[in-house]
Amino acid sequence: GGRRRCALSCRQVRYNPAPMALPILTAAAAAITECVEKYDVPLVVVTENTRGRSDDQCDPTYCWTNVSTAVPSLPAGTPHLTFETDIDQLCKNETTRGVITIGAPASLQPGIDQFYTNSLKMQRSCDLFSRMLVRRGGIKVNATHVYGVHCVFLGDSSSQLQVANATSRLVHSEAGGMSSADFLLGPYGSGLTTYASKQAVLDSKLMIAPASSDHAVYSSAAALAQENGLGLRVFGMLPGSENWAR
Repeated sequence: GGRRRCALSCRQVRYNPAPMALPILTAAAAAITECVEKYDVPLVVVTENTRGRSDDQCDPTYCWTNVSTAVPSLPAGTPHLTFETDIDQLCKNETTRGVITIGAPASLQPGIDQFYTNSLKMQRSCDLFSRMLVRRGGIKVNATHVYGVHCVFLGDSSSQLQVANATSRLVHSEAGGMSSADFLLGPYGSGLTTYASKQAVLDSKLMIAPASSDHAVYSSAAALAQENGLGLRVFGMLPGSENWAR
């Protein structure tokens, strides 16, 4: 989805056929072009608040804005992790078998990412769920369709500067991203979920935030949805942090 950014982005691949090759094969193999269509996608861009701004799009540490641009890149070596239901073991009586893709920005680097240990719990939960579905016959829809899940975790480096980019890449495979997630899981903590949830809003994806207790995360996501005429699809699972001390 998204507005078309350019007609085609092409990579030229040339061959050097043997001198004895037929002329017609030589002409056909002289220039084989692989082309991938590129599109603009909505993106939450997060930057450090170096000027001390104080407004609706800044907190004391970071500022954000939303733009339309190419799918963002991530640092070289950014890890990813997947878990998937073996759909071949699901019931074969249903008309259709398929996979629901769940994307999640996550802290995947032990000893490097601040929230690695907390993120590991979410990874294990998705691994367990994907395997449990085999015993339980999958997720059944309309009595004729059965689905497994494909959980895709992409490294966010426990960083507000990277989490929205990772979230975007989990959604826009057609524009050069990593996957085409049907649903999203939020990262660990309200700080990261603040920006991942905004990206989910712009991409019109439902996000479950299992580890965010700050009401401001949800109110700011709601404001962004209203501003852009989009539905709010961000849901939390924790009580507000102001209730914890009671």
